[in-house]
Amino acid sequence: MRLAATALLALTLSLGSTASAQITVTNAVFPVAGDTLRMAVDYAPADGTVVLGPPGFGVTWDFSGLQVDATQSTIYRATGAVPGAELVATTTLNMPPATIIWPDTGIHEEYYDVTSGEFGLQAVYGHNFDLVGNTLFSLYPPLNLRRAPLNFFDIAGYSASVLELYDQPALSPVLTAAFPFSMADSVRYRIDYRVTAVVDAYGTLTIPGGTYAVLREKRTQEREVNLECKISPLGWLQTTTEAQAAGAQGLGYTTTTYYTFTNDTVKEPIAVVNTGSDGLLPLDVSFKHTPPGAPAGVAALPSAPARLEQNHPNPFNPTTTIAWELERAGHVRCAVYDMQGRLVATLVEGEMAAGMHSVEWDGGAAPSGVYLYRLQGEGWSVERKMVLAK
Repeated sequence: MRLAATALLALTLSLGSTASAQITVTNAVFPVAGDTLRMAVDYAPADGTVVLGPPGFGVTWDFSGLQVDATQSTIYRATGAVPGAELVATTTLNMPPATIIWPDTGIHEEYYDVTSGEFGLQAVYGHNFDLVGNTLFSLYPPLNLRRAPLNFFDIAGYSASVLELYDQPALSPVLTAAFPFSMADSVRYRIDYRVTAVVDAYGTLTIPGGTYAVLREKRTQEREVNLECKISPLGWLQTTTEAQAAGAQGLGYTTTTYYTFTNDTVKEPIAVVNTGSDGLLPLDVSFKHTPPGAPAGVAALPSAPARLEQNHPNPFNPTTTIAWELERAGHVRCAVYDMQGRLVATLVEGEMAAGMHSVEWDGGAAPSGVYLYRLQGEGWSVERKMVLAK
């Protein structure tokens, strides 16, 4: 009996010692304006490189065999462009031999609402919600991406929705001509998110470049994307099936599970493992990456020495304002083009001082549609899309 009691006491002390080693992740690792977070991506981890294992405490994970297929840097800046958002982030993906704005050659920006306990996605410009060209989409409420404080076995659930109304001219001609869109008074895009998050393990994780104490959070995200038409006198009708038949992409229901490994002092996630819908097989892995000579937490400038804002309002009829910020003085040209690349209007051209500038475009003489506006200087150019909806 005494032997059994002694063994039980030793086991209890051992577990207590292990448990006390777990970390608490606070809001000190939330990104702030001026931060650049750097990650690498292994798009197809070799068998055995990533072994997630079951939930538990005091776990040791070894991801040191991950390969660098691409690197990315996400720059965070203060913003007041979107109500409720304090930060805006732009991610540059370097996949040799190309360097592009993720995830394509268009601009992609994410806007964040930050409180003491949550880091939430407030709005997205471009990728992910794009049936009509680049547009700003807001989420209500903001979709939680990080929370604090975070401890082992914390459990939470989140939901958010995107609901955007479009004028008919903003939609693709193929979709506009299809039934029932040809009869619709209005069309709206609806995305519903449901997320379950549980901190199911803690321990130490080794990646190329270092070993870190981590909490592992398992997030299962359900995403349902629908297109709806308002047809008098019936009201709003779900028309996702008809839109898919007309060639619309990205609609329907998907579920994805991610495992995020977080340290209590490092702002980058140490690793994010995407396991797709089954929650088991690693499909791709992002992990902390600090290249030589690029200390973490120091903001870098984008490749162009200018920041081009989204026009406001957008969509618009018939006038809109375009604004930009120049890092340095120089010769600058701002012009509008149609989607075939033909020049529509030159808004401004000449020498400009560093700082903020803006110009108004009156599209009263132009047809409805999607347009590009491009800011060019010596050896660089940046552009965005905008929608004229009459």
